[in-house]
Amino acid sequence: MNRKITLGSVIILILIILELFLSSYLAYQTLTSSDTCLIGQQSQCQEVQNSSYGKLFGIKLAYLAVFAFLILLILYFTNQELFFLAAIFGAGASAYFILLQWFVLKQQCSTCLVIDGMMILIFLSAGIKRLVKRRKEV
Repeated sequence: MNRKITLGSVIILILIILELFLSSYLAYQTLTSSDTCLIGQQSQCQEVQNSSYGKLFGIKLAYLAVFAFLILLILYFTNQELFFLAAIFGAGASAYFILLQWFVLKQQCSTCLVIDGMMILIFLSAGIKRLVKRRKEV
């Protein structure tokens, strides 16, 4: 596969790597019961992460995030169509988690917000890259 390296590609790759780093940091902090907030009140981060919304099928979201971003990275290099579908799903899930923090829990975890915000940026960057590529093909 011969893929041209563009600024959009580099931005997406950097964001995915940052997502992997931050979600790994959050998972590690959860395992060690250490501080998990990048900034802000530690108690709010713990409340958000330990809420009923902090797990899916009994697994902490921090652990699922590491797995999800690793899959996203693999898809980025192997299948752009599946990557874009995964980015759509990830952005939707991220928007859901942001809304949960603001309107249901009424508490915010700064680390979680950064991770969710970056996932939305990955989706937007992938969408723009896709549109630019299609315009060039026409």
